[in-house]
Amino acid sequence: MGRRSNSSRIERNMKERNRRMHMKDHLRRLACVIPPQTSKLSVLEILNQATNYIKQLQENKERLKRRKAQLKGEETTCNTSTDNMTVIPELRTIMNIKHFDDSTLEVNLISGLDKNFMLYEIISVLQEEAAEVIHASQIHADDKFIFIIRSKAISTRVGFETSRIDEKLRELVL
Repeated sequence: MGRRSNSSRIERNMKERNRRMHMKDHLRRLACVIPPQTSKLSVLEILNQATNYIKQLQENKERLKRRKAQLKGEETTCNTSTDNMTVIPELRTIMNIKHFDDSTLEVNLISGLDKNFMLYEIISVLQEEAAEVIHASQIHADDKFIFIIRSKAISTRVGFETSRIDEKLRELVL
């Protein structure tokens, strides 16, 4: 009797060891697909990070679907907490303002050649609102100008007054 219970205990221990190794391997693989981390994460942290990353990917997917529909002309305005796109049909101007968690703001503006925007005007609005421009470019493509400006709050303590920036940029566009 002792041998049988001893062998079944060993068998259970082996199954449990295999289960733990299998789980550890899956967690390692999961940790590899979430954004890189600076330190080793606990199991709970890996699961939380993966959950947040999946939610972020789903939000990005929905935002891109809306943008695609808008660019096809199915939609004229799109407002969410993290993505704010405005289309002014009569001017054929598209402005997309993205607010990121790390106090970064990106302004994308596509305008026809008939609308005379100057890159410095957009940059001035951002600087007035305590933003440091970290990247700016202007592209002339066919009959359009494309402006891309990425800025960061000068002080993370101050941050952006996003509604004021949005309003001032809309006034500039209109």
